[in-house]
Amino acid sequence: MNVVVFILSVIATAGLTMVGTAVLVFTVPSDTGILLGVAASGFIVMSVTPAILGSFAAYWDLRADSQSRRYVTRLLVTIGGLNLLAVASIVGYSVVESVAVWVPIALIGVPLALAAVAMPIDRAVFRWEQPHQPFAPAWIPVPARVIQRKILIVAGVLVVTMLVSTLFSLPVSRKLPGLLLLAASFSLMVAAVTCLIVALPLNNSMREITRRDLTPTVTRAIFARKPVELSGDAPQIAVRVATMLAVTSPFQLGYGVLSVSGLSLQWVRGVALNEGGEFARIALSVLVPLMFFSVGLLGLRIRRVRRYVRDHDELLQDVETPSVDPALPLNN
Repeated sequence: MNVVVFILSVIATAGLTMVGTAVLVFTVPSDTGILLGVAASGFIVMSVTPAILGSFAAYWDLRADSQSRRYVTRLLVTIGGLNLLAVASIVGYSVVESVAVWVPIALIGVPLALAAVAMPIDRAVFRWEQPHQPFAPAWIPVPARVIQRKILIVAGVLVVTMLVSTLFSLPVSRKLPGLLLLAASFSLMVAAVTCLIVALPLNNSMREITRRDLTPTVTRAIFARKPVELSGDAPQIAVRVATMLAVTSPFQLGYGVLSVSGLSLQWVRGVALNEGGEFARIALSVLVPLMFFSVGLLGLRIRRVRRYVRDHDELLQDVETPSVDPALPLNN
């Protein structure tokens, strides 16, 4: 059930982001440049908030202990503050540019309504899943063939989507460069979503390793520059989490690169065809540096994770790596 909810939330978030951004771009009285970019950024923050809140509610035990509750409180305060800034940017833009009243109401009201229902729905999913949780097998490292198969799935989806979208668009479009850019953009976005979907079983396995506890002690030990003392079974949990992060983080990196590349191609198409005006150029000037910064940051985290696994390899020596049964979630 979690997989269905996850896919629906990704589709809803992507659709909301694209529709809301289009509303901002095509209802402006003039080409407002930077001001429009700020408002669009604020709306994107609001549009991803329901998915973020819902994922935490559905996947993690938010009330495991007092430390987890404090962590959730800090998270909610941070998200709330970002959304207040987003609301201010949309309202300020609407007032300065004399935008129709329904535009800010819709752009603010729809994400807030979705956020209001996301957490109760996903908490219900969490409670439903508890008694229906299948027997969890003993933890094993992810086999290389499973990772290779997931990478091939993403690559196959990218190629097939590119071919199909191009062939179906040829009869209705006479501008081949614009058509190819649009098909490539759409294919990259679909491949990005596929990255998330194929990595979902791996993320679920990592969640079970931590017993759905949000307490960040283990994560802090993995990414800290100085050694962090762990007690009890925390060292074994930490190295297992690091082993899973070494696998899931490249998929997150792939999602980020593919999705930002897809968005960038949309704005490249807008600049090439004189569509989107100044906003397209501003979006490109923000997206491309942001992508390189994010790739560098996530690449650094991946190196730290792999170093942690190497430094604590002895804690994995007693873990057997049997042939993986097709019924196990890691094979999905």
